[in-house]
Amino acid sequence: MSTNEKAILDMRNAFKDETLDIETRGKMLQNGLKEYSKDAGVDFRMLCHILRVALFGKPVGPPLFQSMIILGPQVLIERVKRARTVFEESYNM
Repeated sequence: MSTNEKAILDMRNAFKDETLDIETRGKMLQNGLKEYSKDAGVDFRMLCHILRVALFGKPVGPPLFQSMIILGPQVLIERVKRARTVFEESYNM
């Protein structure tokens, strides 16, 4: 299993394993995303900043990873898609 596959599996498990508390699940998501960004050569802090703005519309807010768990994968995908559309329309892409 590649590093990316393991990271994606860890992130998926963070959303699925409801027996764990929200902080543990948030940490699982954070660790998975950190490994994924490292393997992809993307700065983790920059990725988190971009995600926060895409998800919440602000550069600051509640704990990112716990909030992502609460929102769930469907809402996250919808918000990231919407942010991408706004970005593309703003920059005529």
